[in-house]
Amino acid sequence: MPPAVLSTFIPLFSLLAIMFILGFVLGNRYRHNVTRAFYLLFISYLLMTFTDFFNRFPFPEVFGQVIMHISGSLTATNGFLFLNFIFAVVNKPRNALYYIFLASAAVAGLLCLLPFTPIATTTGAGPEKTVIPTAAMMIIILFASLTPGIYSIGIGWHSFLHTGDLKLKKQLLILLVGIVLSSSSIITVIIILPLLFNYNGAVAFATFGIVLLAISIYYAGSRYKFLAVDIDQVQAVSE
Repeated sequence: MPPAVLSTFIPLFSLLAIMFILGFVLGNRYRHNVTRAFYLLFISYLLMTFTDFFNRFPFPEVFGQVIMHISGSLTATNGFLFLNFIFAVVNKPRNALYYIFLASAAVAGLLCLLPFTPIATTTGAGPEKTVIPTAAMMIIILFASLTPGIYSIGIGWHSFLHTGDLKLKKQLLILLVGIVLSSSSIITVIIILPLLFNYNGAVAFATFGIVLLAISIYYAGSRYKFLAVDIDQVQAVSE
């Protein structure tokens, strides 16, 4: 498959995969703190892949800029939404860092929506269109999204080591594997390849990292009933 076609297929596949996972959870009618955090996170993922997919079409420049600013805002707030999800999964009480990351995500998200904030540049058109994040957007991703994401992994790992609930331990292990694979692929194509190797051709594949996380959640849900239990009955394990 030619790279130009593949760069369009990946966002479309990611969009369909996230819709499938959302449908899976909605179909099971789970209702508790974890699912509420899950819906916020995956609706954000859905909008991110939606904007990435439609960014491949030859829209007028003004409309294209609006899509990029919305996508930038979603990217900036995604790290906090994931942190909120992990807090719910392990039933961790909200602490000062939680609210600091909430404030930074709110500021970064609003900043990305402002028309004068440089979000990205583009090269090519149609299927060959490549969106390249600016240095300012890289800084926003680093501090507003990546930092709470790393903190989330730490919370998940600490909970995995200290919980006595065997089912929760298995769920967390699958989730952590999905997080590491997802984060590694996204960081590689958005940060490492552009900054260290000056290669921006793989940016279009960033949404595939979201699919890896979605697959891990689906597997944990179908195999170990992840999201099916009332997490409020689970003792906090990460204090």
